[in-house]
Amino acid sequence: MQQRIINTRLFGIVCAIIISFFFALPNLFPDIPTIIINNSDATELQRIEQHLLEGNIAHTWASTQHVQFTSVDEQMKARDYLNNFVAPDTELTLNLEKNTPSWLQSLGAHAMKLGLDLQGGIHFLLEVDTSHIEKNKDNSTHQQIKDHLKTHKIRYTEMTELDSGTLEIQFLNESHAAKALEALNVYSERYHLEEPQSKTLSLTKHKLDDDAASYAVNQTIHSLEKRINELGISEATIQRQGTHHISIDLPGVQDIVYAKKIIGKTATLRFQMVANQSTGEQSIPNSEGIPIPLEPNIVLSGQSISFAHAKISEGQPLVEIRLDGQADDFYQTTTERVGDRLAVIYSETQNDALIEKVISAPVIKQPLADNFVIQGSGSIQEAKDLALLLRSGALAAPVKFVEETTIGPSLGNDNITKGIVSLAVGSSIIFIFMAYYYRVFGLIANMALVLNIVMIVAILSLMGATLTLPGIAGIVLSVGMAVDANVLINERIREEHSAGLGLREAVKTGYDKALSAIVDANITTLLVTLVLFSLGSGAVKGFAITTCMGILSSIFTSVIVTQAFTDSFIKLGWIQNVSLSHDWFKHVPRIDFMGLSRQAFGFSTVLLISCLMILPLKGIHLGLDFTGGQQLTLTTNDQTTAEDVRHALSIIGAEQSQVQTYGSSQTYMIKIGHSESAVSSTAEKLTQLLPGSNVLQAEFIGPQVGSSMLTNSVIAVLVALGVTMLYVAMRFEYRFAMSAIVSLIHDPILILGIFSLTQIEFNLIALAAMLTILGYSINDTIVVYDRVRESFMTSLNLSTEEVINDAINQTLSRTVLTSCLTLAVVMALYCFGGDYLHGFSLSLAIGIIIGTYSSIYIAGSMAVKLGLKRDDLIQQPAETGELL
Repeated sequence: MQQRIINTRLFGIVCAIIISFFFALPNLFPDIPTIIINNSDATELQRIEQHLLEGNIAHTWASTQHVQFTSVDEQMKARDYLNNFVAPDTELTLNLEKNTPSWLQSLGAHAMKLGLDLQGGIHFLLEVDTSHIEKNKDNSTHQQIKDHLKTHKIRYTEMTELDSGTLEIQFLNESHAAKALEALNVYSERYHLEEPQSKTLSLTKHKLDDDAASYAVNQTIHSLEKRINELGISEATIQRQGTHHISIDLPGVQDIVYAKKIIGKTATLRFQMVANQSTGEQSIPNSEGIPIPLEPNIVLSGQSISFAHAKISEGQPLVEIRLDGQADDFYQTTTERVGDRLAVIYSETQNDALIEKVISAPVIKQPLADNFVIQGSGSIQEAKDLALLLRSGALAAPVKFVEETTIGPSLGNDNITKGIVSLAVGSSIIFIFMAYYYRVFGLIANMALVLNIVMIVAILSLMGATLTLPGIAGIVLSVGMAVDANVLINERIREEHSAGLGLREAVKTGYDKALSAIVDANITTLLVTLVLFSLGSGAVKGFAITTCMGILSSIFTSVIVTQAFTDSFIKLGWIQNVSLSHDWFKHVPRIDFMGLSRQAFGFSTVLLISCLMILPLKGIHLGLDFTGGQQLTLTTNDQTTAEDVRHALSIIGAEQSQVQTYGSSQTYMIKIGHSESAVSSTAEKLTQLLPGSNVLQAEFIGPQVGSSMLTNSVIAVLVALGVTMLYVAMRFEYRFAMSAIVSLIHDPILILGIFSLTQIEFNLIALAAMLTILGYSINDTIVVYDRVRESFMTSLNLSTEEVINDAINQTLSRTVLTSCLTLAVVMALYCFGGDYLHGFSLSLAIGIIIGTYSSIYIAGSMAVKLGLKRDDLIQQPAETGELL
């Protein structure tokens, strides 16, 4: 029976391995940058081919209209080059075509999407202004209240809306006010009605119309999706973020000015008859500034337009319009008004101001049906933009750009290389050590670690997740943290074998006893990661997703997979004894940690006081994520110095900017506080003033977003501490939970103090690392607590101090090995992951050292000081007596 269970388990594991490799396989076939050529004939295609050859741009033709390139950089270069030569009505659409073999695609296997930091592109964060919806709702409700009072024959003298949203109504006397209180109770869902004060009744609004605002945001997302699809951008990501924000990622796009122009416009068309000067109630200027008088009624709105297409006819740009078949009144009006002029009015909202112009006012020569054309566009590009906006429809609410980022494709390729190298180096450190130190058991652990990486990639691919540089960092960290379970298991097997158990018994007991600590430690880290995911955004979410997947897959691979393979190898005779290398920890040390707790508390107190003094004196160098502003990464020629960059910044009015080298002597990180000019304008002016320079990355974050992120970060830390304390209290005992929290609070204060002392930038990804350290630190603490509970069961004559001392000593080998290996992986990330991850890596490295120290000296000592006893953890059997 047991043999059948083992075989079934092994079969299931093999199936899981095959499936994981199968769904991870598409990531070996990256998407191919492509330009799709529309509205072109054979002659035009031949001209394009000739121009590509003359421009020395490497390319291949996948079909008659699809040109493929070796990189996004080459694709962008080709598009910009060809735009100078192609015919006016020829459209060049950027695309990233799938390269996954068709047989894999047919089975549902797809590669992960790459984030903008890995392939370049544009990121926007839009704020949707829904205030007008609430205002309209208020106006409607106020009119209903007036009508309601009139119906009940209750006279009032004045109705006033205060800035706070409270509606005050003045009545002729107190009697009318009392009657109004009773009559207006039907509006209690929207207003809180207070008892009348003399002749005044106050209605305080207490419930916003969230449904209407949410509908407006969702409709705006729908319109934006249509616009972006019309632009031909593949793999674009549009997500709602919070209640009033929309996140947009446009991979491969570099023209931020044009993207903003198309995405942010709330433009639409309407048609009105031109009136005589004497009868016109409204006048709107045409493109030449001449006012055109209009009749008040709208003959046709833009909502009736189902399709619009730009074209050139007899050298003039036109927009061909197709209606939805529901515009019978339009046909009837144009039939009756043949010979009159029909105005086409273009409306757009810019900076909260409505801008309108008459783009044409032709004479109606015949009744207009469902298909007609409009003239008046200044160029074919203007006609194309207008057609695109008409096809996608007007936005349901105005939007404001509160965050912008442009990442060049060359920087994306560099980030991919850095991420892969850091993953390869970090994994190699783990693999070499595990094979050397644990022999065959180490090789099995290495197999599990490789499978862990493959499973993470497969799960992310199945989820359709987007891989970012912080996401790669999360995978690297997952490998470092996954080794913890393997070390814990192997050290347990060593202990049980040293205690006299045979091979099979030592392996079985080692896995059984390690399981509780592994599950508890990983669940606490998982809870912290979920807090990161729920409260974070952008880079933090990418890191949280990969770390979360890494934790789940590492439990499976490190426990279930390794045990199944170990049992099979023992059965096959490939493992005949517990040979776990050089026995660096052959004997359990006898260090009196509790005896050193007084000195440790004194040392920690000095460190904490020092950090709390440094923080207000030097402050923390907050990144753009928290402060808002503009940040640019600029490469220059060899002759350009930092002073030249500062001089150029002073010319464009950004004298208070920070300039520092970034990675190399000719690459500069520029940080500009709140500026009136757009980040794209700043980048353009800098490259003009500094010949030979190139902006690799440009980023803008609005001050309100930075403030919100800072608030969310504080909330994330507090929630993570609360969740951790609750779980430890449930699994162990409240004194352990309080001790763990004291230990955890100790860690971030020291980390922030070091960041303040070194003035290394503290950004969102560094915060993510600090929160991850909370999970990592509690891992160590839980392993000790788990051993304390076990020791209380077996060591009946030892005091609490002695039990905790023994628990720390018994788990010291696991603590040292895991901390050193994870630290080595983090240092690989620091050395090879690039400047962007320096704050992240430093935060992790400091946190690992501090977390290891606090879990040894602080957590256990605090439990003793709080009065922890055996009875608090071990339930004593009820005493029974005999009747005499």
